[in-house]
Amino acid sequence: MRETADVLFQRLDWLRNSTVEVKNTVQQIFVINFQMYGEILRVQSLVTNQIVRSPQMNLEAPWILEDCLGRVSPVHRQFIVSWEVCSGLIAWLTLIYAEIIF
Repeated sequence: MRETADVLFQRLDWLRNSTVEVKNTVQQIFVINFQMYGEILRVQSLVTNQIVRSPQMNLEAPWILEDCLGRVSPVHRQFIVSWEVCSGLIAWLTLIYAEIIF
């Protein structure tokens, strides 16, 4: 009977230690998440400040896409509203330039 009680106490001790380990791990996860959140806010404010202050950020000026052969295609920023549009534009320009070459 004493051996059974000892085994039971060892298992309960293991469970108590495991609970402490889980608690410590969760605390570390929270600390890391809050640190990451703070850094993301800091980077976001830096980027926002640079965009607002940048004199080059004129929405009227087009982007200039230039391929490896030096062909230039101006694209207005208002036209690019998503990655799909940007990807489609690049694919379209690739087809046009391929027809010109061949």
